[in-house]
Amino acid sequence: IKDKPLTTPTMQESAVTCLKLVRPAADSGSRSRDISSNMAVAFHCAHATHEGIEADSANILITTGSQQAVDLITEIMINPGDVVVCEAPSYLGSLGIFRAYEAEVVQSPIDADGVIPQALEETFTRLEREGRKVKFFYAIPNYHNPAGVCVSEERRPQIVEICKRHHVLIVEDNPYGLLGFDGRTYTSFKSLAPDHVVYLGSVSKIFAPGYR
Repeated sequence: IKDKPLTTPTMQESAVTCLKLVRPAADSGSRSRDISSNMAVAFHCAHATHEGIEADSANILITTGSQQAVDLITEIMINPGDVVVCEAPSYLGSLGIFRAYEAEVVQSPIDADGVIPQALEETFTRLEREGRKVKFFYAIPNYHNPAGVCVSEERRPQIVEICKRHHVLIVEDNPYGLLGFDGRTYTSFKSLAPDHVVYLGSVSKIFAPGYR
């Protein structure tokens, strides 16, 4: 998978491989773990529907937080020297994972409306011209950590189209999407390009503050 062209079938194959690697260990767990997993799947199905994403238990993988999901995706997709493009700045935990797998991290600037589409296009074009292989674009589109910004609705389809045109998978990390005080739901990248996006969410960011 790591060495194949990043076409849509290859992206789907990558997702299936993730499931096959992790699910056997989950299936051997205790009854209490199964109950917790079922609750988490139900939450994520409801969350996905809320964001316009079609999802069921067959295509949701429960991990110990979205950071483990970032680790799995990176382990499967990245060879040493492959490029991961992300925002500047980006989440420190994910940057550490990328570098642990010897990926080359290239950052694209953001402003008050999130990722700048023109700058992202220029980044991909420059890397292609230099013969450097971009495996995926890692983005935190909602209430960005650490910048705090949200990608504007106008920019979201532009960003998706740029990534599709350059055959770059989008890893959409959205642990904070339901934390806005105004109740607004932003359009997810996943809903705009279901076969071109790996979507990551989180239960803890909602559950833990409310439980506390």
